[in-house]
Amino acid sequence: MAINRRETKLGLRFDVEWRLPDRSKRRKSFKTERESRVFEAAIVTKSASGDVVDPRAGRITLATVYKSWLASRLDLSPKVRRGYEDIWRLRILPRFGGWSVGKIDHQSIQKWVNEMAQSGLSPRTLRWNHSVLKMCLDHAADEDQLLGRNPAARTKFHRSARLHTRT
Repeated sequence: MAINRRETKLGLRFDVEWRLPDRSKRRKSFKTERESRVFEAAIVTKSASGDVVDPRAGRITLATVYKSWLASRLDLSPKVRRGYEDIWRLRILPRFGGWSVGKIDHQSIQKWVNEMAQSGLSPRTLRWNHSVLKMCLDHAADEDQLLGRNPAARTKFHRSARLHTRT
């Protein structure tokens, strides 16, 4: 592992180079030495724990991950599979389908959930829609296509007024 300093037209750049287990090289550039050192430390930590670190992993689109995830779910009944496909087509694909999984962040997911809640969807439907997205991102993490924590893991759901009323 090495950090190389180089001069560019835009100023100094710091390149972190490392090898994957298959001996192929990877490199990532940073504007500051501090950023490069922090990244290098993260790679050393992940490598020591046995995790593979490939910065290109987050570039795969959510649509590609969804297809892979759905194909891996042979345990689904036809009814549940249809439900997942409908949720994907109607709710997730228009919003996140073209995004790379590395660009999907917690704030975007929280905003999406809040917008669905404001449109009048029931809490159960909200959670069902969110769970499909979360399972796709879990699959991406399991396949080393998503670096770090699943951004859908900490989503907050607002209580519906219907849950508070008693009849």
